[in-house]
Amino acid sequence: MRCWSLSGAGMTEEQLEHLIRASGAIVGDNAVIIIGSQSIVPWLRKWAGNPPKAWPGVFTLSTEADVIPIDNDQHKSDLIDGSLGEDSYFHQSFGYYAQGVSMETPKAPEGWFSRCYPLVSQNTHQTIGHCMHPADLFVAKSVANRPKDGPFLDAMIEYGLVKEQTALHLSRKIPGLSPSEIADVQARIKGRFHRVQAMLSQPGEQGITSQPGHPHLEGHQKDEQGTWRTVGFYVDQEGKAHGSLRINNQEQGLDERHKLEFRERTSQSGIPMLAASVTREDGSKLYVNVLPGENRTTGEKFLSAALGQKGPEQDAEFQRIEGRGGGFKPNEAMIARGEQDRTAQFVKEKLGVDVLENTRAKTQEKAVAGVER
Repeated sequence: MRCWSLSGAGMTEEQLEHLIRASGAIVGDNAVIIIGSQSIVPWLRKWAGNPPKAWPGVFTLSTEADVIPIDNDQHKSDLIDGSLGEDSYFHQSFGYYAQGVSMETPKAPEGWFSRCYPLVSQNTHQTIGHCMHPADLFVAKSVANRPKDGPFLDAMIEYGLVKEQTALHLSRKIPGLSPSEIADVQARIKGRFHRVQAMLSQPGEQGITSQPGHPHLEGHQKDEQGTWRTVGFYVDQEGKAHGSLRINNQEQGLDERHKLEFRERTSQSGIPMLAASVTREDGSKLYVNVLPGENRTTGEKFLSAALGQKGPEQDAEFQRIEGRGGGFKPNEAMIARGEQDRTAQFVKEKLGVDVLENTRAKTQEKAVAGVER
């Protein structure tokens, strides 16, 4: 069964800085503009708090940054696309890329550029990357109304990155939209907030992955069809591991939630793991394994979810569910409890992974980076 570690997926702030530096060098400017999902990256650091929050992987899973030349020159945008775009030598070398776009790409509220975060550091060679504010990003994605953005927008609400009244206020200031189109956008915004808040108010049905205040580990995986699978788990006072699995694909109208009861197992290769299975309404079965792993390059130990499925037929064969992501991260509540957290203790003792180690290391790195900035 194939596992993916979040530590090797998505985009880090350092990688975004690299794209800002490279874009500025290619077009000969000392500033560019970052829109799209990865414009949220520096805001996550800014709003992380102390101790820092563990943001869900859905925020940084993309390996693409949308870059606008500071003077909105189309020729420069084409240069960025050709040099740093998808399948370019840069992309093949580093695993992430830039897409050259224009100021006309986002349907964003008036004044959005003035609210951008100016990301600049030694790593950008003092080139400024003006990163769109999360509230403007939320509104722009709500206007675009693409099903693939659903989990991203839901997580923005769940983790408090945007307020409903702010989004509704800004949605009235989108140039080029008719009153009826603005009304449609506002209806979508209200509907999304209502749905997410309803989910959060019913933790018994949704499972612990929808409860940021409950200490737990959480991982996200996205397959080629755009289906997201979110696995969360925690250990109770009796030392038993429980969890939940959410399967979401808004384009297909898919939104399932299943409770998980994990059992301790040993893989065929002798690796300790946790295993759980659930039966869906159609009779098919889903399998979720929690496995330790190690980065062969850095030696970093991590925890990943490996998923599989089996059809309802008696002779159905087991199939791996492959996708991007799957690595577990502690949420803010677990980080706050630190070494006293039962789940962290259990994973360290049973699976040999210190899930708080990476968080401690990143906290130190951010502290050093904060001094340098």
